This record gives sequence, C-alpha cells and structure tokens, in this order.
Amino acid sequence: MTKQEQFERLLNSNKDILIVLSENPNGDEIGAGFGLAHLLEKVGLNVTVAFSNPSQSAKLYSFLPTPEKVIDTLSGSRDFIVTFKTKHNKIINVKTEELEDKLNIKITPEKGIIDSRDFSFGLADFPYDLMIAIGLNNKESSGGIFKSMPDIFFDIPIINIDNSSSNENIGQLNIVKLTSSSVSEVVLNLFENEFENILDSKIAQCFLCGIIVATDSFRSQRTTPKALSYAGDMIDAGANQQDIIINLYKTQSIGFIKLWGRALKNLQKTVDESIITTTLSETDFKKTGTGVQYLSNLIEKIKQNQSSGKVFVIIYEEKDKIKAMIDTSKTGGIVVELAVSESDINYIVLDVDTVEKGREKIVEILSV
Repeated sequence: MTKQEQFERLLNSNKDILIVLSENPNGDEIGAGFGLAHLLEKVGLNVTVAFSNPSQSAKLYSFLPTPEKVIDTLSGSRDFIVTFKTKHNKIINVKTEELEDKLNIKITPEKGIIDSRDFSFGLADFPYDLMIAIGLNNKESSGGIFKSMPDIFFDIPIINIDNSSSNENIGQLNIVKLTSSSVSEVVLNLFENEFENILDSKIAQCFLCGIIVATDSFRSQRTTPKALSYAGDMIDAGANQQDIIINLYKTQSIGFIKLWGRALKNLQKTVDESIITTTLSETDFKKTGTGVQYLSNLIEKIKQNQSSGKVFVIIYEEKDKIKAMIDTSKTGGIVVELAVSESDINYIVLDVDTVEKGREKIVEILSV
C-alpha cells in the first residue's frame, strides 16, 4: 500500500486517537494538531491532543478554536488492575483504607480465604489505539509527555508527520515531506481529496494559522505553491485570515512591549548600517514574562523601525545555548554558514558562551 492508503487504513481501523505535539509547540504544530483534531472529531473519532508547554508559548494561539480534549501530561492514563478469579470463590465485598503513606485494599471472599493462585495484577491497556506525532523529531522532543509515560511510544502504533530533515522516523508509518513549507501543509495533503466533505471554518482556521506562521505570512522563500493553494482553500472554507494576522502580529501584550524595549536598548548597527543586531538573555525573557515564541514578531518590529537595514539578527540565550535568529528577506535571502531551518525561521547555534560574543561572531559571519 502507499503511505496514503496506510494512513487511511490506520484511521479507519482505530477509534481513540492521541495527537502528540513537541514541547513548547510553534504555531505551525498547534495549527496542524488542532486542525487535525477537529477534523477527526468531525468524522466521529475520539481525539485527545497532548503537549507539554512549560514556556507557555501556546498562549499566543489561544484565539484558535480549541479541541475538546487537550492535556499536558499522560500521567494517570494507564490503570493498574488487580484481578481475582471468582469461578470457585466469589468476592462479596471490596473496601479501601487510605492511610498516611499507603492504601489498603480489603477483599472479602464468600468462602474461606483467597487462594493466591486466583490472584494476579498488571497494567491495563492504554486508552488510545493510535498516536499521531506532529512535528516530533524524536520521542524525547515531546518533553513532559514522553517523561510522564514513555511506554506509550512503544506500545501503540505511531503515525509520524513532519517536514523536518532532522526527523528520526519514530513511527511505524512515517510521512515526512522535506519540500513542504509547513507540517500543516503535510497534514492537509493527506485529506486533499476530501476538502469539500470535511472542511469547516473551525478546521480551516487552525490550518491557515499554521501555514501563515510557518511561511511568515507567505513572505518566506520556502513558501510553496501548494501552501498558497491550501491557504486559498482554507479561506474558501471560512477561515478568517485577517483575524489570524491581527492576533499574531497586531495585538501586542505588555510583556512583548517590555521585550521590545530591551531589544531596542541592546540594538547595534554595523558601520554601513546594513546589519542590525540586538541581544536578549534568558534574564530578559524571565523579567518580561516572554519567551522565544515572541522573536518572530520582534524581528518584524525591528525591520519596520530600521529602514536602513538589510539583514536583521536577534542573538539570544535559550537553555544554555546561544543562538542567532536571522532575517534576510530584504536582500532576497542569503546563504548563511551553519544555518538550519526550523519552522522556516533561520537560526545559527553558536559555540560561544555569551550573547555579546555571539553578536561578534554573527557579524563576522554575515560580513563575509
């Protein structure tokens, strides 16, 4: 069977679906995950979306219609079962006694005492038949979800959907399309022939948001003709592009304004003013109550206020690593040494220990 046929067969043969996103998911993953959840709910499946979000990045997308079941841990999702065979000796009463540091379960048999051969215990099956991983490079990238219940990644079949070259093919079915501009585009491609039957405004709004985030409102060089076509389909189905743009780019929280102020304070230009850089430390993020999810909006703000610049860079600290986010859209794009792509936001991981050293290195690289 083709991957499309395998995908359809897995969906048709399972009822309870778990959609897992990466830890601190970006807008593309949230759009794809939420859109897929709404779509599967519409066709009668029981769907749960799970992701760990310690940085609270998902709050940026609270304007999207939220699926019925969204959880941040799998703890407690698997029961422990104590079994008694009652063919020869029925159980007439079960009581529990909760003490300070233990729980007693008292079993009263109908006759005599319980034979140890009639007693067994073990773990119940998971309440999910199938996992769909959205944007997971590997199992561990789901963060708290994997830590809370690692067994589930080995006990139920996984459909792995992604568009990243770093994906480790964690599924029994791996649908990884490197040429797609977003994971939302990859998911939509699986249902393309059913758009007329399944799309509604709620589903379309989620997928359109994912495409807009991944393509930087269609300004990214990685924007594919397919992405533009799907965006049109979503709008035809009732998605409100203006509402997405307003929520993502126009509405600015107090935290973002504070972060913008710190970025301005640290702003520097090269002599010819073509390269505009700023730095942000983990302290800056903590004191403003923000996170790296705000950087895309921040770099747009810098571009709007620094007309002389051609290349815009934010050097920032994240989890003991120094990274540089780069925007070269005014130059038509340039090839940057060591740059990789993550949700179509270019960044460099630098082998330095401070943001200032990172600024020096990035300017050196970009000036070549």
